[in-house]
Amino acid sequence: MLKRAGRLVGLKSHPEQPDSDVTVESVIEARVIYGSPQTVAEKLLAFRSQVGPFGHVLVTGMDWGRPNREWESESMRRLAEEVMPLVRRQATARAAE
Repeated sequence: MLKRAGRLVGLKSHPEQPDSDVTVESVIEARVIYGSPQTVAEKLLAFRSQVGPFGHVLVTGMDWGRPNREWESESMRRLAEEVMPLVRRQATARAAE
């Protein structure tokens, strides 16, 4: 839809990137943080190193009443209980350096 509407610019790595290079896979790789709790923490810390400290993480979700409810609930729990403590500890340690 975005391609047909000429609105891919927000999904491109750089303005000159050809529309044909914007694929679902390229967008996921460039814009989605995913993986094990350790991997997600490392990716968030790397992002923080690029842009500076930020106060919130935006998490997209689906309809919590649908078939993915358990999976989404587990993802949110793991983000809160496993990922964010790692991020806080490592960010605090880096700030103290």
